[in-house]
Order: sequence, then structure tokens, then C-alpha cells
Amino acid sequence: MKDDNIGVTVLKKEFFRAIAVDLGGSGKELMKKIQKSKKIEEKVKEKVERKEKDWEEKDGIITWEGQVYVPKDKDLRDEVIHLHHNTYAAEHPGRFKMAEPVLRNYWWPRIHGDVREYVDGCTWCQQTKMFPEKPRGKLSPNQIPKNIWQFISVDLITQLPQSQGMMPYL
Repeated sequence: MKDDNIGVTVLKKEFFRAIAVDLGGSGKELMKKIQKSKKIEEKVKEKVERKEKDWEEKDGIITWEGQVYVPKDKDLRDEVIHLHHNTYAAEHPGRFKMAEPVLRNYWWPRIHGDVREYVDGCTWCQQTKMFPEKPRGKLSPNQIPKNIWQFISVDLITQLPQSQGMMPYL
């Protein structure tokens, strides 16, 4: 009875999603940039100085609930997002899936807005984005008319190029 759950899978691995990003040398360089940055927001400084709950400073890096605070430097914040968005492992995950790996390790005010702006500005994401839309209705031909001129249909063709300086509309 002691080992009755060994080898039992309750949920299949297809139901789980994890993005592991190996920052490698880029991660160390990023941490050095975070340490050197002096653009720390006043509210964050106050919370660290008052030693509020979940706020710490260690070796020049501020953390909140274990997440590294990224100072108010647009280039630095964009670099954090870029490292979690444009890597081979991340594969341009989109807005909502993108926030997950960033929030796992980093924090700053308005982080979700910055992630949204970055993903919305990503050319690759915009070109490959799938728009969920309802399937279009089936075409149905007109009924066979019983009287002359009972049904009239017109096909409109617009935005044709000019021909000999004239617009080719009927």
C-alpha cells in the first residue's frame, strides 16, 4: 500500500505548458546592468528603505517576492522582454503566454503593459498571428426565378487601376 501511486499519471504532459529560457551569458550581463542602473523609482526606494514585507536589496539588486526588480530604464526592460520573447525556446509566444516567463523572474510597475506593447510591436508576431473568427456561412445560390427579372444580381469590382488616365468603372 505504501508505493501504490508509483508510475501513475493523473494528468498527461500535454495538459501542461512550461517555457524554460536559458539566458546563459546574457543573463549575467543583464544582472550586471540591473545592478548598475540608478533609475530606481521613488516608491520602490521607499519600500526598500522601510524594509517593507517581501522587499529586499542584496548586492545592489532589489527583489520583490523573490522577483528581480528591473529599474525604470526602457532599454533594460525591453532587453528583459526580448530575452524571453525572441529566443528559440520561447518561439514568440504571444501576449499572455509571454508574461508568464517574464513574471516568473522579474517585476516592475506596469509590466503587463510593457509586454503588451512589445508583442504588439513585434513584426513576426503580427505576421503569423491567427485571428479567431467564426467560420463564414456557406454560399447559397439564388432560387431559379419563376418570373422575368425576379432576381437581379450585380458583381462589383472596385479599386481597379487607371487605364489611359481614365477610371475603368462601368
